[in-house]
Amino acid sequence: MLNRYSKNLQQSSRKTRDAIRFQRFARENSQAISQKLSCWVMKFNDVLNSVSSKPNIFDCIIVDEASQLNFNSLLLGYYTKNIIIVGDEKQTAPSHLTGAEGKSFDTIKNKFLTYMNEGDKAFIRSDISLFDLSSLVAGGANISLKEHFRCVPEIIAFSNQQFYDNKLRPLKQINSNRPQPKLTVFVKNAYAEKQIVKKEIQQIQEYLKKLIEDKRYENKTIGVVSLGLAKHTEALKAIMQDFDPRIIEKYKLVIEDATKFQGDERDVMLVSLGVALDYEKLQNNENATPRAIINDMVEKRKINVALSRAKEQMILFHSIQQEDLGDNDFRNDIIKFFYEEFKEIETLSIPNIDVERNRYNVPKPFDSWFEIDVAQYLIERGFSKIQPQFKVKEKEEFHNPHTGQVQGYVNFKLDLVVHNNGKRVAIECDGDPYHTLPEDVAYDIERQEFLERVGWKVYRILYSAFKRNPTEEIDKMIAFIERNTKKEEVNQLNNMEQNYEEDIEEDQFYEEEVQETESILTTKHKSYIDILEEEIAPNLFDNKEIKKENNEKIEESLNEKKLDDENKVIAYFNLSDNGQYRIEHFADENCKWYKPIKKKHENGFLLQCYDNGCVNKIKVRSLLSKKRNRLYSNGKNNKANLLYLKFVEKEELLSITIKRNGHSFFKAHKTEGISTHQDLHPKGNKLVSENYTEIKYKILPIEIYNDISRLVFSSFTAQAKNISQKHYQQERNFIKKFIVD
Repeated sequence: MLNRYSKNLQQSSRKTRDAIRFQRFARENSQAISQKLSCWVMKFNDVLNSVSSKPNIFDCIIVDEASQLNFNSLLLGYYTKNIIIVGDEKQTAPSHLTGAEGKSFDTIKNKFLTYMNEGDKAFIRSDISLFDLSSLVAGGANISLKEHFRCVPEIIAFSNQQFYDNKLRPLKQINSNRPQPKLTVFVKNAYAEKQIVKKEIQQIQEYLKKLIEDKRYENKTIGVVSLGLAKHTEALKAIMQDFDPRIIEKYKLVIEDATKFQGDERDVMLVSLGVALDYEKLQNNENATPRAIINDMVEKRKINVALSRAKEQMILFHSIQQEDLGDNDFRNDIIKFFYEEFKEIETLSIPNIDVERNRYNVPKPFDSWFEIDVAQYLIERGFSKIQPQFKVKEKEEFHNPHTGQVQGYVNFKLDLVVHNNGKRVAIECDGDPYHTLPEDVAYDIERQEFLERVGWKVYRILYSAFKRNPTEEIDKMIAFIERNTKKEEVNQLNNMEQNYEEDIEEDQFYEEEVQETESILTTKHKSYIDILEEEIAPNLFDNKEIKKENNEKIEESLNEKKLDDENKVIAYFNLSDNGQYRIEHFADENCKWYKPIKKKHENGFLLQCYDNGCVNKIKVRSLLSKKRNRLYSNGKNNKANLLYLKFVEKEELLSITIKRNGHSFFKAHKTEGISTHQDLHPKGNKLVSENYTEIKYKILPIEIYNDISRLVFSSFTAQAKNISQKHYQQERNFIKKFIVD
């Protein structure tokens, strides 16, 4: 049925004489489908081409981007009992209806809307959006959505200030590979000729090529939006011809004006201001200043859209300075915004408080004395840009999944937010003796999932661990902050101002090719080897012996660095005896098992060896995919006792020593023969079937396989051997190097 509907709908959109017939077929299909499908997602025109003429087909219709839909979209109200209209009157609006402008539209309006008063009737125009129309009847049902998920705070700040009275609450966070959010490129000696700023377009073209060549932008989507006049926009769009279709597809490259970008987004946006001093008017000593944008709401809405499409980075290209614009020109605010530094928060200071502590006398704005202690340590360690009880977003109803009932509200506040190098991390202080109610734990889980979804890095510090060893816990927290707020390497494309200036006579610069700007990529990157060579007396490299010795030092240093990287701890596997576990950034000594996961283990596996002779093998990557600091269950097989837990970076030998009747028996298996699982709770492979009174496991290096091959078995049912016998003396000597009785 769905296939028939899809084919009929496709045929109905073709410009053939049978299109009307297929449109009728699609509507008939949709009537049958509507009884079986609970949710439809489609464009407005598809709705009209798909559904029948019966009213109230849907229980509810949700209309997104309603500020772009024109008067015709009122038809949606015919097909539903309830309608939710989502839009933004501060963004681009639809154009006039074709054939229904001026007096013709007024005639229709006066004929059919006799029941409306003149004030409301005057509000209805052919260019009014569905969103604006809905405001006439919505009354008190309007809801303002204040959470902003697309842009990082530095980018959305312009729209927030100019259009939304600073009521938006930006939620997006980027802590790794974070590009500089705002950049400017001023193009000198650029002029407008026939409403086109050619030199600005040429520089955008060159800049795009540099972005595409830069590996740091390899996985980014890129867009270019024009704020210039129609002719400038068309000339800018023409540069798309110079890019390979595969590049366009890879980077989702789009060059358009603001209206076409409504509802769309890119990781990186290049903004062409598109105006400059008029060249011809300058030659004639006339006023060459571009027409100012003062009260033109249509243009301002376009600017709002254009400057809120970038998720991570926005780059302004402008060929005119503020002194060449009119005093009231809105473009002044744009240029000023891009050159403004993002305002940092004030330094937090905590006065000495000498009182007997209890839950009722915690100084505001803190929520617990534990938060105050942690904040004081942070300030002492140089992290004084702290916001206590940081409100991420408005509180929401908390639905208990067990009862299905609303159980209070989730307050999206973070205990402490630390600012460093333009980045933010959250510190959650868990387990304060006055802050351990069950609902607190439930709220923390709900909040943690949301925060991770929008990119926050959250560190949880336990009260019990902090009390046992505050210095160690603070060191772990500081390491987390430094790791997630480290300063990114300077991107040569990200200089705050690029001045493109060539020695070309003004009357020829339109015909000359714009030369590639030397300042874009001039600084040579120094590799680790470059630095080592500089440190180890490069003047002496003419001497072959010294050169050989220094090369050996370099190789040794590189090997040491590689070894350090491989042994870097990236997480801890903390497993309790009851099977509950967490993947965390620190070792929880309250757990029975707390094992470090090192960089070298990423492509390896974890072995769980039990007292019943079973061994489970799990991929490390499946553990690292778990959310940090979240409590999971089924961390082991609870039908046996876990004896040995080992992270292994590659396939090795697993030795098994059992005792029976006072004698030791030994065998080994290659770990590659053990079945690999995604979960921790399976019992795994049964490696020992014989009777024993004691069993021990140990990982041995695969390199000794040839030396003990007679004791390494492929079959798990193979019996362990008594290596005290003379027959196994050679193997016994090797094994003793690794296993101590």
